[in-house]
Amino acid sequence: MAVKRRKRSATIYHVKKGATRAAVDMLSAVSLFVLLVSLTLIFIFVQWKNVAVRQTLENITRLEKEVRLLNSRRIQLETRRNELMKRIPHIAMTRLGMEPIENPKILTVDGKKLYGDKQ
Repeated sequence: MAVKRRKRSATIYHVKKGATRAAVDMLSAVSLFVLLVSLTLIFIFVQWKNVAVRQTLENITRLEKEVRLLNSRRIQLETRRNELMKRIPHIAMTRLGMEPIENPKILTVDGKKLYGDKQ
């Protein structure tokens, strides 16, 4: 028994071939669109990362400058303090009439005798 094959009409064949070609073209276009969107997102991420790094570097530079200024101010204050400390003995003798201690005496006091047995 022979199976009869139906002949397809040329129109149906061309329509199916055109639909298949359109589907392949649509898939190619969608794939290209997804690729472009992916590349755009990667580019945006890299640029955002670069901006964040640049801002961090600017903050570091600003903070380093502030540290240098504060160190400079600290050195100025230490110098001023040392100058004032050198003047203390002179002021103590001239204005307050104090004399330097030649042999300092150290007294030790027992806390129990000072406060009694309250501790």
